[in-house]
Amino acid sequence: MKIFELEENIPLFCITASSFPQGIPEAFQQLIQKLPTQTDKTFFGIAYPGDSGVMIYKAAVRESFSGEADQYGCESLILQKGSYLTETVRDWKNNTVSIHEVFSQLGAAGKNVEPPIVEWYQGADVLCMLRLASSEG
Repeated sequence: MKIFELEENIPLFCITASSFPQGIPEAFQQLIQKLPTQTDKTFFGIAYPGDSGVMIYKAAVRESFSGEADQYGCESLILQKGSYLTETVRDWKNNTVSIHEVFSQLGAAGKNVEPPIVEWYQGADVLCMLRLASSEG
């Protein structure tokens, strides 16, 4: 486990999954279909508890320019700068169970964390991130 300092807010646009976790692949597929290319795109998964306690998941991509979310008819979202407790899952496509296990370990680390849960996809790996509650936004 490492603490990662996100220096700047990251503007994203996203598609909300119809369910968690079953609807996640479909949400990413819908997002990818809206893009003219995946080249030079950075993908994220953002999850947080909804009002009813059910997890809400958003398949997201970093905006390349201001207004890109509107161009594709998507919701805008900001990944807040601050300190994050992190762990990397290698070869995530063949290791999706490990993502859940890593978030459980991060949450049990005894640190004061707050939503959202963030997956930062980096090629074959995913950086699992929990925001430290004392972070300034």
